[in-house]
Parts: sequence; structure tokens; C-alpha cells
Amino acid sequence: MTDHRKFWEKKKVEIDAEELFTAGVYDFYLLLFDYHNRYYEKCREHSVLKAVSPEPPLIDSADFFFSDQVRSILSDALGDITSLIEKHNEGLDFSVLRGNVSGKMCTPEDLIRPLLQHDMEKVAAVAGEQKLGVEEFIFLVVNWMKPFFVAAAEACADSYDDEDWQENYCPLCGSYPDMAEIVDKLEGKRYLHCSLCEHRWMYVRISCTVCGNNDMQSIGYFTASEAEERYRIDYCDKCKGYIKTLRIPKLYDSSSFDMVIENIMTAYLDSAAMEKGYFRP
Repeated sequence: MTDHRKFWEKKKVEIDAEELFTAGVYDFYLLLFDYHNRYYEKCREHSVLKAVSPEPPLIDSADFFFSDQVRSILSDALGDITSLIEKHNEGLDFSVLRGNVSGKMCTPEDLIRPLLQHDMEKVAAVAGEQKLGVEEFIFLVVNWMKPFFVAAAEACADSYDDEDWQENYCPLCGSYPDMAEIVDKLEGKRYLHCSLCEHRWMYVRISCTVCGNNDMQSIGYFTASEAEERYRIDYCDKCKGYIKTLRIPKLYDSSSFDMVIENIMTAYLDSAAMEKGYFRP
């Protein structure tokens, strides 16, 4: 797992200079990344999942289960991350969800499965059962389970070659990407970055990452300003979807960047895209 804290600390000067986040938000992410690192190290010592599929996505959303050892670690992790989020976000209350999980009225699999299946109606229903808004529910569940899915995906990746995978969802866990990158050093190839397990896979350069449309008349991109060429928004007028894209110059390679941090740092691009009527799944 990438040490997101290290990359976040490197952005401190830029964050302060451009006043992108308050000190409280900056400190929150430091603690969140500490949580990711801590539980990644705990869970990678065990077999994370049961029922891994031989075909992509390898983590089958319908059949996967966490191992018994990891279930115990997940319970501790839930207490830690809900306390962290509540402390930095006045008014948020995860007590219903904690009670439902500890009382075995729902399982960790019940909470993450609708997200893996891209069933937003079910996500909204489950969020409502936990007395949470959809955005708060997704943020919690993704960050709660991210260390576990990263560890599981890394274990799966060694036995799988995704060179021919050309779908818009992760071949390991099935989640949608949060960002794309175009790597000039690799002949301008485009890669997608998974929002959950952080796997990276190559994708068609000229194609919508939401619906697969490759009609040049209905896809395009724009930047937030003429002075900023590194970041852009690739959009599709057929489905009104978009994805944020980082262009990596020839002097650099992908290891110089952390796509989780780039996604956080470019929240203004999401606002710009939504203002123009685009969305991302």
C-alpha cells in the first residue's frame, strides 16, 4: 500500500500557499492515512478474503467473505475510524452503524457489497438503515475497508495478468476508478486508478471511462485554467460522465505521484465538472 501520509506531507507547502484546506482538514487526512497504514499492516499478515474468483473481477461481489481473523480486525478498525471521523466532523454520528455491526444485524460484507455491485439504490437504502447520508456512508465504508481491500488485491494481483483487461472497472475488486493518468514516458498510455483497492490498469486512450463511448464528436476534455495543463477533465456528452486526469511528463514516472492524494487535491475539478452538468459514478 502506498504511504499516503508521506505524499500528503509533501503537499503541505502547496496546500498552505494556495489555501486549499484548513489546518483541521489537513490534520484529519494525516490521521486517516495513519489509520490506513496501521490496519494494512495488521491485515496483510492474514488471508484477507474467502471465495476469490478465478475470473475478473477476482473479488466476486456476490460471493466474497472476509476471513475470520480479518473480521476481528475489522471490528476494531470500525471503532477507530468512526471515532476519527466524528471527532473532526461535528454532527456526524455512526452509533447506529456500530450498533448494527456489533449486534450482528449487518455484516461488513452487507455494507460494502452494494458499492462493489454499483447498485446505488441499494447503497442509498443501506445508508438510510444506518441513519446516514449516502456521501457520509460511502466515505466511511470505503476508508474503513480500503486497507483490507488493498491487501487482498495485492495478494490476488500476483496470480493475474490484466494486460488485456479493457473494462472501466477494476479487474481485482470491481470498483470504479477515481482518477486516470496519462504517462508521456510510456508513449502516452492511459491508466485508471481504483478508488477502493488502488490497483492500476491500462485503459483505451480515446474512450469514455463511464460508458465506453469512443465517438470523437461527443468526447473531449477541458482544463480548469489555461495555465494548468497537468490536470484536466475528460468528459462524454453521450452519458454526461467524466473523470479527472493527471498528465505525467516524460521526466517523471507514476511512482512520483500518489493518485489518492491527487484526487483529494483536485476536488475543485469535480466542482468544475458538475457545474457543467457532468457526473462520475
